[in-house]
Amino acid sequence: MFLSRSYPYLPLLGGQVPAIIKLPEFLTKGFNMPPEQFRVLVLGTGWAFSDRNYSVGFAVQTGQTWTLLEAPFPIRKVLREACAGHELNLDVKDFAVTIITHLHADHCSGVPVIGLYSKFEAKRKAPIAGGPEIMQRIWPDFMAAGMDAILDNELGRVRLGTFEDYFTSQVLQPGRSNKLANYQIRILRTQHMVPTYAIKIDFAGRSFAYSSDTPFDPEVIDFVSPADCIFHEVGDFPHTALDELMGLDAEIRKKMYLVHHPDNHDTGTSQMKYLRQGQLIEIE
Repeated sequence: MFLSRSYPYLPLLGGQVPAIIKLPEFLTKGFNMPPEQFRVLVLGTGWAFSDRNYSVGFAVQTGQTWTLLEAPFPIRKVLREACAGHELNLDVKDFAVTIITHLHADHCSGVPVIGLYSKFEAKRKAPIAGGPEIMQRIWPDFMAAGMDAILDNELGRVRLGTFEDYFTSQVLQPGRSNKLANYQIRILRTQHMVPTYAIKIDFAGRSFAYSSDTPFDPEVIDFVSPADCIFHEVGDFPHTALDELMGLDAEIRKKMYLVHHPDNHDTGTSQMKYLRQGQLIEIE
């Protein structure tokens, strides 16, 4: 009996070569599937003194995981407004981790709310990540004064609280790739007045970079420029001037969005792209 290598069951089909052989679904699962979703929801775009925009912050989606990058205040209202118009309903409890790039209030003023809400409403600890100096100082020099007194119902009195009552932590190390949530992240120290880190997230063969606060710095540009999508701050010194970014190569400018801008910037007619609150950017 003749058996075909291509169609071993050909004799059972009366010698007719089938036009289409439909494989069982479990054999084709995983082939020709769309890439995992990688996108950024813009929560706020303003600099520290804006009276028009929330301060800078983003929600980053990597597959089924969401990361909060910076924490503008009032964080729950900021999230609700950014989600409006999208099929999204994000709240503090939905984030696998919050990344803080530095301890200026316009970047981290929502963190105490995240800790308090997580402990007393969501009944969980909130994961926080950042560079070594950020994680060393975020509790004693930023949050403790308003959070280290806890009314403990079990003890029936106020007790001294600690960082671990509210948060778990991961220190991100510069100079190497760090595993965080379901992606890899690298950080680079910028030249801002306080310890500050640019970040780059690698996920599913794509990458997203955010400069955080920095004067124009070729080292930061080299760090962010390989990414598929770049968010770069812009403003007055000690931030990066618009004309300095406009002088970059066209290939870098094409994938760059500007953020953290003063209110007087003409975001509507600029030759460069400015982010808008509530904008959803796909990383391709």
